[in-house]
Formats: sequence, C-alpha cells, structure tokens
Amino acid sequence: MARSRDHWAYTLTHKPTGLYYIGGTTNVVKFINKTRKKLERGIHPLTEFQDVFKGWHEFNVSLTHCGSDFNMVREITNMLEHHTSLENPAIENPLCLNPTMPKVDTLNLSEADGLLGLYRRTPCVYRLTHVPTGRFYIGSTTNLRSRINRHRREVQTKDHHNERLEELTDNLNDFEIRIEVCDTEESARELEQKHLDEHHGAELCLNMGDSAIVAYKNTPDHIRKAISERRKGVATTPKGVPRTAEDKLKISIATRLAMEGQPGPNAGKHLSDVTKAKLSAARSKRLSIDGRIFLNVKEAAAYRGINTKTVKRRCDNTMDQIFKDWFYLPL
Repeated sequence: MARSRDHWAYTLTHKPTGLYYIGGTTNVVKFINKTRKKLERGIHPLTEFQDVFKGWHEFNVSLTHCGSDFNMVREITNMLEHHTSLENPAIENPLCLNPTMPKVDTLNLSEADGLLGLYRRTPCVYRLTHVPTGRFYIGSTTNLRSRINRHRREVQTKDHHNERLEELTDNLNDFEIRIEVCDTEESARELEQKHLDEHHGAELCLNMGDSAIVAYKNTPDHIRKAISERRKGVATTPKGVPRTAEDKLKISIATRLAMEGQPGPNAGKHLSDVTKAKLSAARSKRLSIDGRIFLNVKEAAAYRGINTKTVKRRCDNTMDQIFKDWFYLPL
C-alpha cells in the first residue's frame, strides 16, 4: 500500500461537470479531509467547485507518486503544461480551474513545502503567519523556495536577522504562507512596502524594520554600510510612535543616496584613541543573559550557540520586552 505521507501530485475532479484542479501534497489523507470539510462548510476557495457541490461522492482524486519535492514540482508543471495554454486557457481547456499560477495563494508550510518550487523566478510578496499566535512576517522575493529555505535554516541555527521571528520558533512547520504574485521585482517591493506601511508597529507584526528596500541579511555589504553612514544622526522613533515628516524625509534621502553609492559624510575619517578605547572596553564588558553572567560577548555567544552580533543586538535592544533580561553589567 502506498504511503499517504509522501510527495504526491493530484488531480481533483468533479465527475458530473468534468471540472478539475491540479496540485500537490505531502499528506494525502489530510488533504482529502480538509478539502471535503471546506466544501461541506461552504468555504472552499475554488468557487467553481463550491457552486456545483452537492456531496463529496461526486469528486474523484487521482494521485501520482513523486517521491521528492523536486519530482512533485516537475510533475505538476508537466501536468499543467499538458492541460492548459497560458496564451488562451479558456479556449484551450475551460474545465481546468488552474490555467495560470494564482495571483494570491495560501499554503501550509508543513504540507505543501514542495509547491514553493512553482514560484521560482516569480516576483512575489509573502506573509508568514504563525498559526498558534497569529503573529506574522512580511517579505518579498523573486525565488520563494530559496527564501523560505533560508528562513528555515536561520531560525534553526538561531542566526536569523529578525530576532522576534527567531525567538518565536525554531522551525516553520506551524506557519502558514500567503503568496501574492507580482509582475516585476520592483512591483513586489512596492507591494511589500505598502503592507509594511499598514502593519509595521502593530502588536502581531514581527517585522523590525519599516523599509522594504533594505530588509534582508543578504543585502550587499557596501549598500548596508552606506545606508548606516547616511542614517547616522537620524533620530530613531520608539515603537508605536509615528515618525515626523522631517524624520521620514531624512531617512528617505539617506537611503536614496546610499543606493546610488555616493560617499557618506564620514568617509575617510578615522576613529580617535578615545573612541577606540571605548570600543575595546565594550568588547570586554560582562553581561547577564536570563540571570546567567558571562565575561564577554564571545563567551555568551558560544554558550547560546549564536553569533556575537546577535548577542550585541539583543543587549542593545531596550525596546523589545523579549530581551529585557539581556543586558550589560556596569564596569
């Protein structure tokens, strides 16, 4: 007997009308049960199925065993290419309910991780929602599968650029992802910024930054350093307090200049002996993490299994209550 928990491509068909939908799953039993329950409750996202639904007995599920994420994505792609025409899908096959990639899709990462490969080389905005708490993270990418894999890896190794997401989980299996497909990378970034403008600062929003331009750890070093130089002297605003028009203008100008690669006001300057002494003292500071004392940042990082930058960032973070027990001890 075939295993239900594996990688499967499926065709869900409404037998009386011939309407069908092609997809994939890693849990056949759960997929069938969820589909049946949604149809019975009148909440299935495919309205064409919902409109003709009279009973689950009218539906048929045909399965193709794939064995891996890669094979499942390839099989689904091949099935769609055989059944649809992107140029004129209505004339080519009016019975197929997924002639093109959906503009908006919602997937459970524990069930449909392999389907993310369908969004390769596709600009999109994604929203990761932690199902138990409702907390969410907003991002954009042109390679969704690669981006989600990096999120997975970094929350597992406790080296994620977003401390709130890192503290919330060590895997993404209890997350749901909402995908909005865009036409270009620029339009994806604009849509991400629109969502950030709407949600940043809200209690459930995990995003620590409010800019879609420089939001990721893999931003080139020269750009991140340039932006840091431009933003020196720009006052930060406490969480929940709206920025003034003057602050927004300063940040906008700083970011734009940095992206253009122009030299900053501190370019060519060297640290004074006093500043160097302060930095040296800071490196040797004792610190307390959740009641445990460490002689320096390096020792704390080794004990916690994270890098030194993460330790420093958390100790310097006085706004987030998650890290209230991370602080430097007086000299």
